[in-house]
Amino acid sequence: MAISIYESMDGFTRHSIERNIRYLLDLIEQERLIVAPLLTHQVSPTEGPAVYEGLRKQKDTYIGVVFDWSKVC
Repeated sequence: MAISIYESMDGFTRHSIERNIRYLLDLIEQERLIVAPLLTHQVSPTEGPAVYEGLRKQKDTYIGVVFDWSKVC
């Protein structure tokens, strides 16, 4: 079996985005990578313009923003 310089024995690219994401999700699931402190704002999409300004001008306050689409009227 020939292996290219880009693939390992198991057929995956050694540093593929897919493999890296799987690894990160495993770490989060195992609570070895804590991401909760990165989420600083959970807002309605209607607050988008204000959030965008915050991301631009208050970079220490707006670290991670998630739009909660259930808050749309």
